[in-house]
Amino acid sequence: MALTGDFAALRELGNRLSRFEFDPFAKAIGEESEKQYVADFSAQRDPWGDAWTNKSGKTPVNDLTGALANPVLGVTGKTIKLKLESYWVFQQVGANNASQRAVVPFGSMDATVWAAPMKAAADEQVARAFGQKP
Repeated sequence: MALTGDFAALRELGNRLSRFEFDPFAKAIGEESEKQYVADFSAQRDPWGDAWTNKSGKTPVNDLTGALANPVLGVTGKTIKLKLESYWVFQQVGANNASQRAVVPFGSMDATVWAAPMKAAADEQVARAFGQKP
């Protein structure tokens, strides 16, 4: 069976893929993650858009020091890290008498308010990498 098609275009696509730089892609996704994290703290909500409450059921829930609300973004190559205060996990799962308030998404990202902006950031970087955007 003979294969037919535009093999020059296929080679060009292969060349473009081999030159794809992940660093700008990871940087854009990392920056969007940081924006979403900070926006959730500002809005007093979890990554799914649900309002935080404290043990008394009241909202808003304010962080006394503000330290947890200000992550440090670290992007190295393909690795993205939001460096949080060490006690973030107690908020995430409600341990040690803390109210459970998820601060980072877990499981599927699709249902989070983070999903659309992160996808848009990724799509923009892919479009730039393949010459569809300046």
